[in-house]
Amino acid sequence: MAQAKKAVLAKEPGTIKSQELERENQKLIYSFDIQTKSGIHEVNVDAISGDVVEDKAESAAAEAKEKQKDKKHSHPATSTPANDKNDK
Repeated sequence: MAQAKKAVLAKEPGTIKSQELERENQKLIYSFDIQTKSGIHEVNVDAISGDVVEDKAESAAAEAKEKQKDKKHSHPATSTPANDKNDK
């Protein structure tokens, strides 16, 4: 993951806002959302080779759509519930 971060920041200098390992088109990729001066860029890196395979600017609408898709595909069994001990 550290090498993938270096690759994406070399491609799109900025601040990494989110990162995840996912399967896309039968390949494992690291997907990064990077806040740049010109907006959000999604940069994908092949998890095996370390090559940048995609770099695209994301509109606010596309970012919102992706977040909705991620919510639908999240698994409750792997989610960690909020710690509510301090709420009592």
